[in-house]
Amino acid sequence: MRRVLYGTILALAGMLAAGAAPAAAAQWCPNDAQAFQVAAEGSLPRLAEQDNVIGWQPYADVGARSISRRTCRDFDGDGDLDFAIEVACCTVSSPSLVVIYERFGNGGFGIAYRRFTPVRGFERQGRSLVITEPRYATSDANCCPSRIAVRKIFHRPERFTSNTRITRP
Repeated sequence: MRRVLYGTILALAGMLAAGAAPAAAAQWCPNDAQAFQVAAEGSLPRLAEQDNVIGWQPYADVGARSISRRTCRDFDGDGDLDFAIEVACCTVSSPSLVVIYERFGNGGFGIAYRRFTPVRGFERQGRSLVITEPRYATSDANCCPSRIAVRKIFHRPERFTSNTRITRP
């Protein structure tokens, strides 16, 4: 009798786990190494080359430690957990890469938005991503931009877009 009861409990637990697996997978947020893997296997290295990013180190040289900031959120409102990363590059005057990865129904990811820019701030606001970018005048030192661009990246039907406001530091 105990074996039958034990077997029934295990079978029920297996069915519950199988039923919960898709919901748990939809809420998975990658760590830095997993986010780097998604980026390295996708089209990001080719896009960095295509955009002719000056000073951009090859992904193989930088590795997962290049992910300086990462956040997960349903950025596009489809119910799936997407993620955004900032890939830090070489120096303060070299651009970083900000990428929003959109999750597809099959569990894979695709690049939904990318921007090469020097980044100071990187944070979520609701379903938006807000980055702050220094804006240098020709006489500004690298430490001290004369203006800051606050860029809010958000999803509109079928695509991501952004708006920017310029402020003083």
